[in-house]
Amino acid sequence: MLALRIRAASMGHRALKQRCPFSTSSPSSSSSSNSGGGGRARNLALGLASGTILTTAAAITYINNHVGGSDGLVRTVSFYALAIPKYIQYRAHMIMQSPDDVWDELHAETSKAGLDKIMELQGFYVKSGQMAAANIGNAFPKIWQDTMSVLQDECPSEPFEVVKSIVESEYGCDLHDVFETFEETPIGAASIGQVHRATLKRDGSKVVVKVMYPGVENTFRGDVRTIKMFCEVAQPVHVAPLIEIEKQFMTEFDYVLESQQLDKVRKNMM
Repeated sequence: MLALRIRAASMGHRALKQRCPFSTSSPSSSSSSNSGGGGRARNLALGLASGTILTTAAAITYINNHVGGSDGLVRTVSFYALAIPKYIQYRAHMIMQSPDDVWDELHAETSKAGLDKIMELQGFYVKSGQMAAANIGNAFPKIWQDTMSVLQDECPSEPFEVVKSIVESEYGCDLHDVFETFEETPIGAASIGQVHRATLKRDGSKVVVKVMYPGVENTFRGDVRTIKMFCEVAQPVHVAPLIEIEKQFMTEFDYVLESQQLDKVRKNMM
């Protein structure tokens, strides 16, 4: 991309030189230059078009790799639409050295707006709200902790129709071909999935089925990068915990590995 930009700038300089009234070119060479102007213009247009295509491709790659595609971009914009104005508001009150009652009102208003945004976007934003409730990094005011505490026990779950379609897609058959019973109401829900009680059809074994939400891994990675970029500017104290959480993703999303580890724990307890 850089080479194309340099090339386009260089070609533009040559074209400008040819139009310069102080040019030492002879009339014949000037005429020759004019006759070749169309070719140079086409080359310049092709160079600019190529640069535009490469720039667009690079932007698409960046969006896919850093915010999780077009859906991730929408999520990022939605988050920043709340976070940036609130950050500016907080900075203004710091500069003005506002009294405690003003800060309490700002914390209450912003934490409520933050919780509403978390419930709207879900994904990693739920986990970030849980971090606030637990006061990770000792950086959250009491009002924030209280507002976000609802996420500790009442994490939103997906409708049963979504769960059913995921299970049937994984097994490649109807849900009731595998399970004799499957409770529609989850016994627990987290930011990446939820758990249901069920009974296997083949032998009547009682089991729990942990279902991961569709596309949640890419969504999480995009969300973490979005929040991390914001925290690097606004709240550096939160960057280190976010990096550690990002490192845990390989185990968080590997249900097979988790099952093997739980099986080891069960055998050790027997």
